[in-house]
Amino acid sequence: MRKKAYFWAIAFFVLVLDQLLKFSVISKLTPLRSIPVIGNFFYISYVKNTGAAFGLFAGQMAFLIIIGLAVCAVVVYFHFKVPFSSHFTQTSLALILGGSIGNLVDRIFRGYVVDFIDFRFWPAFNLADIAVNFGIFLIIVIQLTGKEDI
Repeated sequence: MRKKAYFWAIAFFVLVLDQLLKFSVISKLTPLRSIPVIGNFFYISYVKNTGAAFGLFAGQMAFLIIIGLAVCAVVVYFHFKVPFSSHFTQTSLALILGGSIGNLVDRIFRGYVVDFIDFRFWPAFNLADIAVNFGIFLIIVIQLTGKEDI
């Protein structure tokens, strides 16, 4: 695969997998219904999140869409600014882009983000959230260590 193509492939994979999982949850559960997976520890739940992380900015859809578009634009800018040989940074950016678009699609077309990973002691989240957070974590590690080859 060409060096430039893997960035877009990763972002696309995250977006598609995120949307497929959300569609599955929507088609199998009603809102606020849960299926226990591991005892009283882990559930698959259907949560309609009209805010951002931890429910911040609930109901502020226009603001959150603008922020989501800005994040995507910044990530694409850095994708072209960072050398393609910086594989971990490019992968991190792709994860952030795919996850950001996944939640942006929800906000634009559903009016809320579908969250479904539920540990009960933490607010529910989704695959897009995991991708964004893992991408940010990798960038922080790369910046702190000064190494691209972790």
